[in-house]
Amino acid sequence: GKRTLQGLTLYLASSSPESIRMRLQAYMSYHDCLLPNLLVVQKPIDLYNNEDDAEKIIELIKRVEEQREMKASLVVADTLARMMAGGDENSITAMQPVLNRLARIMNSTMSTVMLVHHTAKGASVARGHSSLRAHIDSEIAVLEEDGLRRMHITKQRSLASKNQEMPFNLLPIHMG
Repeated sequence: GKRTLQGLTLYLASSSPESIRMRLQAYMSYHDCLLPNLLVVQKPIDLYNNEDDAEKIIELIKRVEEQREMKASLVVADTLARMMAGGDENSITAMQPVLNRLARIMNSTMSTVMLVHHTAKGASVARGHSSLRAHIDSEIAVLEEDGLRRMHITKQRSLASKNQEMPFNLLPIHMG
């Protein structure tokens, strides 16, 4: 394990929200725990077409922080493709407004924003315009080779952890 700081986590489950619910139930069952600091938003989020959803997310975070008397520390945006539906990942004119809105969420809430994104089939780098990689501070690739899974830090702007790896396993959990 790694040392972490406690805080609220907001999971924006735009991609397969029901799958996230099942995964969380499996996690809680396996670890015999609750996740009181996790709030899951199970609806489409549009960060491409206008500011509305970004503003709603910021308002939600501030409201929940006040209610729970705890600072939000992480916002997970799952996935970039779903949050910029209608936009071309390869176009800077489509990518820039989404990145700006994610930065606004981060700066307005003083939370880390973790963006879930995918590589192109058979590729080893993230899909989309190069402004995405230039915009982020850290990039962690989740890899599987020969049945072994690992996280590989491929970009780290201000820490010395670039190129570090962490192996992990996924266990099937029977959910009745």
